[in-house]
Amino acid sequence: MKNQNKLIIFDLDGTLYQLDSGSFQKSSLRRQILKNAETYIAMKLSKNQPDARCILNDIQKQYGEQISIGLEKDFGINRYDYFNTVWNISARRIVKKAPYLKKTLLTLKKTYMLALVSDAPLVWINNVLEELGIQNLFRDNIFSGEGSYRKGLNNAFPNIVQILKIKPSNCVVIGDQEHTDIIPAKELGMRAILINNTKKSRIADATIKSIRELPATLKNKKCLRLDHHHVQAHWQSLHQHFFSQKYLGLCRTLR
Repeated sequence: MKNQNKLIIFDLDGTLYQLDSGSFQKSSLRRQILKNAETYIAMKLSKNQPDARCILNDIQKQYGEQISIGLEKDFGINRYDYFNTVWNISARRIVKKAPYLKKTLLTLKKTYMLALVSDAPLVWINNVLEELGIQNLFRDNIFSGEGSYRKGLNNAFPNIVQILKIKPSNCVVIGDQEHTDIIPAKELGMRAILINNTKKSRIADATIKSIRELPATLKNKKCLRLDHHHVQAHWQSLHQHFFSQKYLGLCRTLR
């Protein structure tokens, strides 16, 4: 029976599907977004490609790659127009379906509420969910990066618990990035599980290699028990490292 007071919050890119290069920064998706953004700037501002590239570089330097915000503030370009043009990318060649994904999510949905959070805009989220065949599993619990609440701004998870009126202690975050998924969730009092097939997180409550392992991990209370002594030994240095303004500037994605 579904417990309406228990919530699993999934990240999208790198979590529900694997990025082709293992990280967003090196992915073909990122390259396509940058290419589209450059073309978009040239069109909207009547610039040639070299000038558009310079404008894009300046925005990335000033806004930490929050491109939509930079274009809106500096040039009055509507962020939704930017998103719907630049991010309207076919997911077919980028997203690789995992055959067990839908079955696993359906199993979890019997017990938990499911939510999805991504700094990507809704147009890309919908393209991915459709390609994965799971567009109906999250329904109204999709939190995109089109507004002012984003993981890259460290305010996405507080916004989710406020909207859904749920206690952080009743939430589990599933993601592939410590700096935007795991640490913000832990700071808020949520549990967090890292998806990584090469290394184990020192901060997350558990590390799994794929979504397939999630149901068993959630049932394993010992696996999800927070080891305070272990975490506190690393917490302060990791917090300063991941959330310094310089590091956030490098880690923010192209929103």
